[in-house]
Formats: sequence, structure tokens, C-alpha cells
Amino acid sequence: MSTTTLESAKDATGESLLSHIDSLREVGRHYWSQGWSLGTSSNYSIRLSRDPFRLLITASGKDKSQLTREDFVQV
Repeated sequence: MSTTTLESAKDATGESLLSHIDSLREVGRHYWSQGWSLGTSSNYSIRLSRDPFRLLITASGKDKSQLTREDFVQV
């Protein structure tokens, strides 16, 4: 996902995708610091809309303690 697209992208309620991404990055760092999610295990996601169904999810193989804004995909 390009940063330009992210800056203007919104979810179904109008909230910025960047705010969702930054929240998931924070969760990843916190879970890693607690030992709950080590290295590349697990994925984090947020439902962006129901109809059409859209998710924001961490890309496969990313270290959850070091997630960047580029480590997310929409499906």
C-alpha cells in the first residue's frame, strides 16, 4: 500500500487507515514486549467495512516488534 494512498484512505466510518495502522503497530510492539507474539508469529487485523467486506491485516512474515506502515495490506 503506498503512503499517498494511505494518507487519504478511510474506513467505513471515515477514520483514517493510518490511524488504524499505527494502532496495530502499537499492539504489535506491546504484544511482543509481553512475550505474547514473538517474531513473525500471528497476524493482526481490523475490519474496515462490512459491505463490501474489507480487512486491514499485517502482511505475512513481518516481525511484529518492528512493523512499519508498509507492512499492511487490505483484503
